Order: sequence, then structure tokens, then C-alpha cells
Amino acid sequence: MEEFHKIKGDKFENSKLQEIHDVVWDFWCNKFANKVFVYSYRKDEEVDYSKYFKIVETFEAGDHDYSKITPMYFLKIK
Repeated sequence: MEEFHKIKGDKFENSKLQEIHDVVWDFWCNKFANKVFVYSYRKDEEVDYSKYFKIVETFEAGDHDYSKITPMYFLKIK
């Protein structure tokens, strides 16, 4: 988005396009990008899940590197 702003700016004549831009910019470039994310160890995470859920299946998403440290879970309420 920052590269796009350098080329095109951040103001649009189309009000709907401006609204979409502002929402995306505010979330992804202001709120989300400025956070620090901490991942728990898989064992600790599964202990927390196990309090309320049965872990039905665990798998890695094929399209994201973080999947190796934070797998996906199918959970069933106990």
C-alpha cells in the first residue's frame, strides 16, 4: 500500500473506492502492522484447547509458512 501511495496518492474521486481504501489502510497499515504477535508453543496451545475442546484433527496450511509453528485445528466442543 505504501508503494501504491507513492505512485498514486491516497485520495480518490470515487467515494466508494475512497471508503474501501481508508478501511484497508486503517486496518492493515495502522492497527494490524503495528502489533507484536507472540505464538505459544504447540504443546501449551493444545493444553489450553483441551480444556474446552476435543482436538479432532491437526494439519498445516499449505499456503503459509507460519503454519509450521501454528498449525490449524478442527475442534469439537466437549
